[in-house]
Amino acid sequence: MDASRESSSIPASGEKATGDESWTGGAGRLSASDSGSDKDDGDHDRRLCDDVFSRYERFGDADQSTLAFLMLKGSRSEPWTRHDLRHVFVHACTVGSGGEMTQRELKDLKNFTRKVETATDAVRSRPFTDAFKTVWRFIATVRRYKRTLITPLNWKKVIMKIDGRQYTVFFREALQAAQDEVMRAKPDDLYWGRPSRTGKDASSADAITGASKTSPHTVLRNAWDGEMYKQQQEHVDGTLHPGKRVLRFYLYSNATVLSSSGAVSAYLLRMRVINIDTDEVRLVTLAYISQVENKVLETMKGQEVRSELLRRIIHVVFRTSLLASHDGTWLNLPGGGCARVSPRAVVYVCDQPEERAVMCLNGSGCLLPCTTCSVGRDSFCTEAGTIAPARDVHETVRAQLRNVLMGDFRGSGALRTEAEMAYS
Repeated sequence: MDASRESSSIPASGEKATGDESWTGGAGRLSASDSGSDKDDGDHDRRLCDDVFSRYERFGDADQSTLAFLMLKGSRSEPWTRHDLRHVFVHACTVGSGGEMTQRELKDLKNFTRKVETATDAVRSRPFTDAFKTVWRFIATVRRYKRTLITPLNWKKVIMKIDGRQYTVFFREALQAAQDEVMRAKPDDLYWGRPSRTGKDASSADAITGASKTSPHTVLRNAWDGEMYKQQQEHVDGTLHPGKRVLRFYLYSNATVLSSSGAVSAYLLRMRVINIDTDEVRLVTLAYISQVENKVLETMKGQEVRSELLRRIIHVVFRTSLLASHDGTWLNLPGGGCARVSPRAVVYVCDQPEERAVMCLNGSGCLLPCTTCSVGRDSFCTEAGTIAPARDVHETVRAQLRNVLMGDFRGSGALRTEAEMAYS
């Protein structure tokens, strides 16, 4: 029985979550309603979520994705498994431009290590020199070692076609990445907030939580006392069974250079699981968003292409999280046991172009430039901005969704412009 006194498939301590309610990570074409909600079909949030989900599900990006990194074949006894050589590979993967070494830097590392062995008069044993007769063999071994680290993370690759162009995207599913982060944490480092529950729900909720705690060591930078957290908690309490826990994500993205030469650049989408309360703040990389060429951005459809690419990537990354957010899914806990959680992205910290893309606002020329309130452009920096009514997110997204789905007919351009003036 779960906290709602209904039959559940919660596994025994130490076993993995199985059954229909556990996360499977499959890539079949789904709808947000396929998660089996027992809530009223008239729920406004749910219906809006279904419509937006269907809009981006029709591209089939999840169906077309493939594993990006397969395990490379190697010998049974790889050099990095040896105690006297492992530190060299750790150094090669953690030091250098962008946290890893380029091919030139690997050559320098190989020559330096060989000189160190020669200078120390290591006549009887020269493990590095004996293992790598050439620099190319050393570089190939480092690449195989990197592959052994990356492959278990289940990175995927998909080619998205937008306006006649192709963009290669590498991504991880957010729910699986969050599960990996939770399993890396210690049981005492997990914090699930202050659940609002009655006396009869307390025992069952505590049994699901298991060894994880219900009070934080720190204030977590006001994450648990902020208005955003309180709104999410009230929403979850009103839509889910008692005893559920909210798995909260902070998202972050920024433009970054992926190569030391600057030839390749992309937007990095990262996530922090704020239920993990530790002194070290861990940001998990979820996707590399391809940069749209400047010559495309200068065209009339440039900003639309950039926004569409970002939204499609966010959809494929959080697709399974969205399906599980309404009814919950089982999350394995460190030390054994599991909890039924509802994944929610609470905050997205990004630059203004990404902010406008997610909110479906114009890239420039907005009459209502604020994403949280309806203050006018002329009153944006005046006292009127402090008393402006809050923006209705549902109404804004619904209006923009109608614009996207609107066909090309006589007068459609005027209708789109009218909606943009009213909501952007």
